[in-house]
Amino acid sequence: MLLGLVGTGLELVFVDHFGSTSQWVPVVLIGLALLVLAGYALVRSAALLRVFQAVMIMFTVSGLAGIALHYQHDVERAEKDHPGIQGVERFRTVVSQEAPLLAPGAMVELGILGLAYVFRHPVLKQEQDGEEYVTVGQ
Repeated sequence: MLLGLVGTGLELVFVDHFGSTSQWVPVVLIGLALLVLAGYALVRSAALLRVFQAVMIMFTVSGLAGIALHYQHDVERAEKDHPGIQGVERFRTVVSQEAPLLAPGAMVELGILGLAYVFRHPVLKQEQDGEEYVTVGQ
């Protein structure tokens, strides 16, 4: 999980993914996920895992939205560069434009991986059983 977050975050920084507000969303979510994981490393609480679950759901939603935004951006670019293009040729042109169509899928993948990480997590199980489980410094 950490390798995926750090690697994706660095890639977004290297490709200067800061042009608009929507481009900041994955960067902010990755930073938030890293903060939550760091907090969980210090204080193993069910509440932090619940926050992590919420962040991973946001990852998945932002990834799907990112695919749509990349596609929309590339359609506009293709129509500008090749007026009147349609059909298979339009699709082929769109998927080879500057905004990689499936790159935001990494956010979906990380979101699903994060949700799998906390699925049936012992800390959440203890929370459901009514036991309080908070460990500091483990």
